[in-house]
Amino acid sequence: MDYRQYIGKKYPYISDTDAEVLIGKSKEMFFNIKYPYRKPELRPTEVPENYKYWITSCIDEIIARDGTANAISYSENGISFNFDRSDLSLGLVNQIVPEAGSCRWWTL
Repeated sequence: MDYRQYIGKKYPYISDTDAEVLIGKSKEMFFNIKYPYRKPELRPTEVPENYKYWITSCIDEIIARDGTANAISYSENGISFNFDRSDLSLGLVNQIVPEAGSCRWWTL
């Protein structure tokens, strides 16, 4: 999937440089959740095919949380906002099953 084309169609006001940053950030978040104990140089370089939709959802959520969309409370007269401090929603994070450890088969 061409993520840059997806961002260009859905968010035409985002520059190519910002699109690259969003794609990189989304992939890095994925790899940190999927492979929490694996060194970066030992991680795969591409997102598995069954998680391609997750990357687009992550991009959408990063863009949505950039403004007041992540406000968890608001007061009218005193004009007060309280914001959620997480980068991603728990629902999106829970869609990824982390891999930990390794499995080796020994022949006797």
